[in-house]
Amino acid sequence: MESQKKTGSYYAESTVRVYKNNHVTEDSASKEWYEATTGKRRFETKSNGQEALSVNDGSQVITYDKTNKSAFSMNITDDMGLNPLSQRDVLMNMIKKMQSTHKFEVIGEEKVLGMNTYHVKLTANTSSTLMGDMEFWVDSKTWFVLKSTFVNGDLKTESEYTRLDFSPKFAEDTFKLDIPKDIQVKPIEDLNPIKEVTLEEAERALGQPLLVFNDQHVTLTKVALHELKGEINRTEVEVEFYKDQVPSLSLSVFKKPADSDPGALGKEIKVRQTNGWYSAEIRALIWDEGGLRYSLLNENPDVTLDQLVEMVQSMKLSS
Repeated sequence: MESQKKTGSYYAESTVRVYKNNHVTEDSASKEWYEATTGKRRFETKSNGQEALSVNDGSQVITYDKTNKSAFSMNITDDMGLNPLSQRDVLMNMIKKMQSTHKFEVIGEEKVLGMNTYHVKLTANTSSTLMGDMEFWVDSKTWFVLKSTFVNGDLKTESEYTRLDFSPKFAEDTFKLDIPKDIQVKPIEDLNPIKEVTLEEAERALGQPLLVFNDQHVTLTKVALHELKGEINRTEVEVEFYKDQVPSLSLSVFKKPADSDPGALGKEIKVRQTNGWYSAEIRALIWDEGGLRYSLLNENPDVTLDQLVEMVQSMKLSS
């Protein structure tokens, strides 16, 4: 396949359909404008009667929920990683992460939107995976994933570009949003505020002590409190740890959900004398204890799963 280091400007239209037991549960259509020289991007989507628009003008991202008549802004900083990777890098990074959990094969060459594509399939090694089975149809010149399917249990997601223009002409107001004057654009921090707190304040927010590491090589560096609103409505504590002076572990703690399906979280594994789950794709260890759900993200590839489980075994309550 031809290698492209950068993604050029384009205009695109696409659809996404989500099925459960072969019945459509979500049907969305999107339009996207991207200007390579400035990095500006506009995205419009309609899904199940909802309509939203988003613009990245290079200095901030503004999202306008047209259906619910609300708008939010987020300032862009250099360390946010919003500069898009090339289509090739996005695909290759994902495949690399799946090497230990999926079997990779090239089915053949097929035409999609009149373009030559490679049909690639990733099959999960076990049924206990977050990602399931995946198929991609990748344009041989631009590395655009023109079509994809994700299958996990009784859920199936189909994504497909219905139009792609690699020589677009943008109007002057393409990367501007026309928001009614009576709608206030609020900072995104107001939607789900994050506050740095002490461990004692985190205990009070959860209504009980929480497990933390009891290891001389592991240092607690930060405790943050998230007051999540909307569809995910909960108080969540995030604790960050260094191991041997290296950022290594991020622990998320919140009240155990009453309606979640633990079996969908990953491979079942024994954690602290209880059943937990491990997702190899994101190196996350999850378990429920004392009415709380713990989700531990391993950010250090040198720490193995066995070492992680051993470290978790020695955790103690914060007070």
